[in-house]
This record gives sequence, structure tokens and C-alpha cells, in this order.
Amino acid sequence: MKRILIIVLLTILFLGIVGGGVSYSFALNAPYSPGDTLYGAQLASEQLWALSFNSNPVDRANVLLELLSRRLDDLFVVVGTSNESVALTAVDNAYLQALQAIADAPTDEQPALIADLSTMATRGQAILASMSPNDETAVQLTALNGKFGRFLQVAGTDSPDLASLAAELTNQAAFAAELALTPSPEAVSLLPDALSDPRAVPFPPNADIGAAHNFFPLTGGHDNIACTDCHTGTTYRGTDNRCVACHLKDDVHQGANGSDCATCHTITKWQDVSFDHSTIGDRDCAECHEPPPNHFAGTCRNCHTDT
Repeated sequence: MKRILIIVLLTILFLGIVGGGVSYSFALNAPYSPGDTLYGAQLASEQLWALSFNSNPVDRANVLLELLSRRLDDLFVVVGTSNESVALTAVDNAYLQALQAIADAPTDEQPALIADLSTMATRGQAILASMSPNDETAVQLTALNGKFGRFLQVAGTDSPDLASLAAELTNQAAFAAELALTPSPEAVSLLPDALSDPRAVPFPPNADIGAAHNFFPLTGGHDNIACTDCHTGTTYRGTDNRCVACHLKDDVHQGANGSDCATCHTITKWQDVSFDHSTIGDRDCAECHEPPPNHFAGTCRNCHTDT
């Protein structure tokens, strides 16, 4: 009996050592991609070895940032395949874990960590932009792009409140999971057609809409635009707020002057231009300005001055 017990214990020990070795190999080398049979086991192994034996908050944050980088690599590899949804879920989970870890890190260590996550969020948005939504991934793409955009927005403030942001995005993750549930045809038939229009969703009573939009004040030439002028899809938070995002169609320069419209244009009126001509050196006016028909054939500066 004693001999049998020893054999059983040795067998369990052997299997534990072998299993631990295999698990560590998965975590170290990450050999599998989304859709592979052992991809889930690989993710679990990474979590086990990365977090179970690492109590330093800064080290944990750096490890989770590395895991997020892996998940973005995984997503990039499967773009255009049937495994996009699995990869998007993995990226979403890794992103929220990394964000929470950075929020838990000491304040004086956060700027460097935030910079690393900002780089990854920007890369993530670029990958998402290359993907075509389908019935399986549309909600995931919209939600994840909004989370990346929301973080970049907060990261650009003087005092980023990452703890509140992590809580907010975690709640959004639960909400997005509810959205992803497929309703029955009967439930869909009961929805009024008006709900297909985003403008039918009302603001809360007595909501201060101006304050809610103070990250991009609707003043000057933006004071009379409709929500749908900027929010053309299902994304609200995370919408690109650069001038060129909306005014690319108005760019008569065809990109020759770069993408920072505010260098010349003001928020008051798009046609009002203020340009520092000292930045272009001795270039001739006609290189940028096309004279109208029957224009004076002499030198521009005989009549015009720089503005």
C-alpha cells in the first residue's frame, strides 16, 4: 500500500513538473494564434506566469503592456480571417488589464507607462481601421476603437484620472457584451423604426450638453453643426477631433501643406486664413496662389503684401 501511494505521488509530481514546463513554454514563446486549439491555454499560461509571481505594481504593468503588444500582433496576423472576433476579445481584455495596472501603479511611475499604452492604443486604432466589420465583429470594433480613443483623450490631459477611466471602460465592456447578444426576431420587430436614427436617443433631463462636450468646444464655426455632422457612424467617444478628419474634403492643397489645418485656418470661419509666410522662405507667390484670368502680369508684390 505504501509503495502504491509513493508511485501515485511521484506520478502526480512528474505530471505537475511536465505541465508546469509546458505552461511556462506557452507563456514564454506564445506559439499559438487566435483560432488555434491551444490559444486559450496559452493566454491562461501567460496570466499565470506573468501575474501570480509578480507583486511589484510597476513590473506588473510592464508585463501586461507586453501582453497587450502580443495581442495586437495576434490581431494583425488574423485580419481578414474568421478568427478576428477571438483576437478582438483578447485585445480588449489585455487592454483593460494593462489600463487597470497602470492606474494601480505609483503616480510618479505612471507617465512612462501611459506613454507606452498611448503608443499601443494608436497602433490598435490603426489595425482596427484596416478591418472590415461584419455581423460578428461590428460591435467589437466600435467598442474597442472607442476605448482606445477615450484613453488617448484622457492621456492628453494634465492630470489623467486612470482609475476612473478604467472603471468607466470596464462598465462599457459589460454593456458591449450585452449589445453583442443576438436578439430574437420577435424582439427586433417590436423596436420602433425611430431607434435606427441616433438622433432619436435623448439627452438626460437638464443635461449640460455644453459641459459634456467641453473637450471639443462647439464655438465659432462649430456652434451650429448637428451631432451627425461629426458622428456619422456608431462611434461617439473616441471620434477623431483633428480638423483634417472633417475638413479633408475641403483641402484644396491636396495634402501639400500637411494635416495641421490650424496652422492657417481658424475655428471662426474656414475661409479666414492666417498664414505665417516667413516659414516658406523666398518661394514665389505663384507657387501656391493661382492668379485669376486676365490678371496683372507683373510681380505679385507690386500689389499684394504677405498676410
